Amino acid sequence: MDSQTLGIIQESDINALEVRLALQCAPFIAGLKPSNLFISGGDDLGKAVGIFEYAGFSYFILLKTNSKIVFLIYDPKRLEECVLERSAAALLRKTGYYALELGELLKNCRLRYRQYASEGREFPHELGIFLGYPVEDVEGFIKNSGKNCLYAGYWKVYADLPKKLSVFKNYDSARLSLLKMLSVGKNIRDIVGHGCV
Repeated sequence: MDSQTLGIIQESDINALEVRLALQCAPFIAGLKPSNLFISGGDDLGKAVGIFEYAGFSYFILLKTNSKIVFLIYDPKRLEECVLERSAAALLRKTGYYALELGELLKNCRLRYRQYASEGREFPHELGIFLGYPVEDVEGFIKNSGKNCLYAGYWKVYADLPKKLSVFKNYDSARLSLLKMLSVGKNIRDIVGHGCV
């Protein structure tokens, strides 16, 4: 995290839900990704859902415990295109996803994520497909057990590093822009509603 972003965060209420949303989900909010995970405290459900619904974000709860909630916030059309793209769909089939309909895919992903969280089963690395990560990087991560990557940024990169570095730079810019807008009193609902990002 660069010093400018850190300075904005230090001047903000880091516990504010919208600041945490901006930190975790700026690439999605800015329209650069089809989805993002948002991990929040267990008591944030009502407020988070209110922000998502007002901003027009679809959301899916992957996990809810007393202490945390793991949301997948997403654009339904873009996420469906992403997971049904030929190579992504092939990887999902290879990892046990047979119904290629977005709602069913999300339910299967939630089941696997919950089995990981509560039963100690292997993490569902195919979640990267649902997060819009490039298929070659998700496959590379699975094949290499998370080792031997070219670079670790928003995800671990296994191919086409220059292109991914450019993507990461855009993600960083989106985060900084969003945090700046929040620091001057705007809220997520206003930012999204007026196309400010």
